[in-house]
Amino acid sequence: MSIDIRHTRNAKPHPFTMTTQPLALYTADNVVCVLIHSDTFSLQCDAHCEESGGRPIMSSTEKKKEGGGETDDGEDQIYFDESEQDARVVSNQVKVESSPLELWTNDWFQVFQHGWWCSGDPPLPKPIQKEFDQYHPYACQVCKRGPLTSKAKEQKLLTCSQCKVVRYCCRAHQKVDWSTHKLWCRAFCESSTKLQQPDTIVRSLVEWRKHSKQVTTDVARRMAMSQIPKSSYQMVTMQPACRNCYASGRTVDKLVTCPRCHGVALCQSCFDQSKTDKKEQYEDYVVFHINETTDTDENTAYCQNIEEKAAVQCDGHLLALSCTGMIVEQGVPLTVASDTDCADYFEPANWKEYLQKKRSDFSDVPEHPMMLLAPVVAFITDGLTIPLTILHTLVKVHGSQHVSTMTRLVVHLVGASAIEELSISKFLELARLMPCLNTLTIITIGPDLEQVSEKNAHLWSNPAEGCPLNFIVPSKDFIRPTLNARILRRPTYYHRVVQNDKSFLTDNNTRPTLILACHPGIHDPNYKEHWRPTLDLWIHQLHEVPCVFTSHNRQESEADASIITKQWGSKITMLQPLTRNPFRGMRPFLDPLRTVSDFMYSNSHYFIICGANQEVEESNHIDDVKDEEQGEDAMASQLLQDLLGAMADSELMSEHQSL
Repeated sequence: MSIDIRHTRNAKPHPFTMTTQPLALYTADNVVCVLIHSDTFSLQCDAHCEESGGRPIMSSTEKKKEGGGETDDGEDQIYFDESEQDARVVSNQVKVESSPLELWTNDWFQVFQHGWWCSGDPPLPKPIQKEFDQYHPYACQVCKRGPLTSKAKEQKLLTCSQCKVVRYCCRAHQKVDWSTHKLWCRAFCESSTKLQQPDTIVRSLVEWRKHSKQVTTDVARRMAMSQIPKSSYQMVTMQPACRNCYASGRTVDKLVTCPRCHGVALCQSCFDQSKTDKKEQYEDYVVFHINETTDTDENTAYCQNIEEKAAVQCDGHLLALSCTGMIVEQGVPLTVASDTDCADYFEPANWKEYLQKKRSDFSDVPEHPMMLLAPVVAFITDGLTIPLTILHTLVKVHGSQHVSTMTRLVVHLVGASAIEELSISKFLELARLMPCLNTLTIITIGPDLEQVSEKNAHLWSNPAEGCPLNFIVPSKDFIRPTLNARILRRPTYYHRVVQNDKSFLTDNNTRPTLILACHPGIHDPNYKEHWRPTLDLWIHQLHEVPCVFTSHNRQESEADASIITKQWGSKITMLQPLTRNPFRGMRPFLDPLRTVSDFMYSNSHYFIICGANQEVEESNHIDDVKDEEQGEDAMASQLLQDLLGAMADSELMSEHQSL
């Protein structure tokens, strides 16, 4: 097999031949990494890097002859002898899903860290867009570079001297963020002074949650007239603090971060104590991830011991920050659909089966270079979680045979926001997996939908017809000619859409096959009353349409299901009790409240309901009434017969006495 490896800085080709298939090839700035097997490795190099005086690529066997060291586990390491090690073997194994979360190579970060964002190389990244921003307590607020980047290891992050919550990699980024941060900083400092004395230290997770909610509410009240970025709501609960004693970074002099993920920290006192608590047998990072949520985290249920659980949590923090860094590098999250239709109906059971069939079907993401990296797979699954969840829940309700022959599919995506509308071509994945579909209509509904920009206004010129799903690249044949795939949007509450359009629930173009509410937050007092009229409408008018409710974790789903069950009781039918979604997004989002773990996932759990058939209920009620009336008539007739019999007996007795 011949491969051209091009040095990304001078674009010089370096052709070489291997007798074994490379497992992965990832090109970053000034670096090329190859994953190979070493048992049948042979290499022939015909090129030199002339500008830098480099030598041909050498295997570790050849390098050992020149005095090089021997590698572990039979790995072959490849070197460009330039100013730095440019091409290297990262691993000789690619292990896919030996645990529920392993859909990528175990050594993905060793490759990913050579990318531009993670390497810390100049120039400084541009600020992340606000709609994609996630707060990370031990990284730069602007570009998310931190201890994971080589630049930050050499230069300590700067901390805001007032709030001591926000950090920056340089003065330039501190100045860039000041116009946004100064409002939050002032509000936070005032709230902290009011609600917490400087020497007060919260000593439990419950107390930390309670106090954080109070401060967050007060900060939001003080900033009510300002445009508050989403990450600002996360900064109070996720501010730098000790994982054991919950001492805030405002009340302790020093916090020691996990040496592996740099996502959590201990105060110096707790860190020193951990060394004397018989934890020396653990790796250095383990003590940072033994906490109150370790045993409640479903993501670690398959782990055999505390070290494995700590490793899973540590990997989660590493991946969460890397995903945000990838957004900084790329500008937007990676959200794509596969390129080709399946010849036959394809119903994967989980992400493993899906990726086994579709991993090489993304032209925008080269299979070997990128599809074994955790952030890439995490983004692809997070982008496709909605269409795959739609297919999965349709099968749960109707069965595989019915779904495989569907020709029409209309999905109402309720409570939608800009995230659901990001890269709308992802919904084409439903058409890829369901080749019988002739009509695919996605209708996004919700008051949080942003107004259409002027740039895309022409695409939404006719609200009734909506926008074709392949509008991004009209010249490219995204979908088969027989498929009519469109997306419509209604930026208001669902019940108001029905009030304004009387035919919305009966018109064949808009009548729903499935209703999906992603992370509705029905349990949240701020949203509960807004959902009530919509739920009333679904339960009483759409009793034949399944309604799917997803959540970020099990606890949210339990709370939502409890409220619906208590409120409507016998008026609903539970088609699918609460269960974990095999097609949840694999990108971990930090959970500010650490409800059941450190992370939340898109569409993590779900349950399905529909309204009970009112006509059937009324018919059953009428039958019950008739049965009761017939029973009463029979009882009255029997009483009358008994009375007449008693009267007859009485007359005979009287005659006998007279005789």
